Amino acid sequence: MSGIRYWRLKRRMTYTDLGREAGCGGSTVRRLEDDLDHASYALLIRIADALGVTVDQLAEEYPEDAVGPGDHPTAKYTMDPVRLNSVGRFCREQNISLPEYAAMAHKNSRQAARRVWMKKKLKPGEILPLARLAGLSQEEFLARYGKGVMA
Repeated sequence: MSGIRYWRLKRRMTYTDLGREAGCGGSTVRRLEDDLDHASYALLIRIADALGVTVDQLAEEYPEDAVGPGDHPTAKYTMDPVRLNSVGRFCREQNISLPEYAAMAHKNSRQAARRVWMKKKLKPGEILPLARLAGLSQEEFLARYGKGVMA
């Protein structure tokens, strides 16, 4: 994996986010992730600055498994934290994305996962995967993370 891709994912930025910060288009960032040879040094400096790394770090290759579950743009949440229930707050705190939670709770879409994060009353099956992940019982999970009384 290229250094640009690695650092972009670590910073939870989309192609567009990074392009905007570096003063280029998202499609340019995407092309550069595959081939740094055609980039000007000035552009590489702007991308490095936008990512908070050095140009040398952009030129390094990283193993594909160097990026973890919370290291991607969808781990960045735009939902109002005040409206999140215990499941939503836990996921946000642990950088678990909507698609990751959807897979864990056997939901068929990220919209279904988003609805769970905002529900006033949660079903045990919506809490259990996260309680297990946290090493807590469902009751302990609700006590620790607050809102979202089980239905």
